[in-house]
Amino acid sequence: MNEESVDAVGKASEILTKGAETVGKAYFEFAQASAVACVEAGKAMIGANTPKDFFDIQSEYVRTNFDKFLTESTRLSEMSINVTNEAFDSLKAQVNGSFEKSFKVSAY
Repeated sequence: MNEESVDAVGKASEILTKGAETVGKAYFEFAQASAVACVEAGKAMIGANTPKDFFDIQSEYVRTNFDKFLTESTRLSEMSINVTNEAFDSLKAQVNGSFEKSFKVSAY
């Protein structure tokens, strides 16, 4: 039973590590895309001919960036939840199996 428990913890750790790497990469890609969009918006605002153009560019950037933020934060949250659930499923299966074995042994 101890070896099975160690294996389950190892599997859960592996899932969490790979999941953290995947979520980290997705976050970095989002941050990088946001930085690029910010620079592009800044360049466009510098090149604006009128204050109205400046504020139109700024408003469009803010609206677009906010929409992307909501979409990406939802996606990253879902990824994190899925990784956590997958990791703890192996632990839950091991704990349930251990309880079943313990109760079978004690019943005899």
